[in-house]
Amino acid sequence: MYDLMVLAVPVAFLVRIGLATGFRRYELAGLGCALALIYSFIFLRAPVGLGATLIVAILIVRRAGPWWRREPTPSLASAARA
Repeated sequence: MYDLMVLAVPVAFLVRIGLATGFRRYELAGLGCALALIYSFIFLRAPVGLGATLIVAILIVRRAGPWWRREPTPSLASAARA
C-alpha cells in the first residue's frame, strides 16, 4: 500500500509529460508492469514494491536521459568575442 503512495508523484509526472508530448513505446508497458507488480502483492504477499519502484525510476531516467546529454551552452564571454 505504501508503495503506491511513494510512486504516485513520479507516475503522475510521467503521465503528465506523456500526455503532453506523447508516450514513448516502452512507457505504457513499463507503467503497466509496475501496476501489475503492485496489484500482485494482494495475491502473492511477496515484497514487490522495490521492483515497481525500479521500473518507474528507469522510466524517469530514460525520459530525462537526453536532457543530461545535451551539449553545454556556450558561455557569454565566448559569444561576445565572436
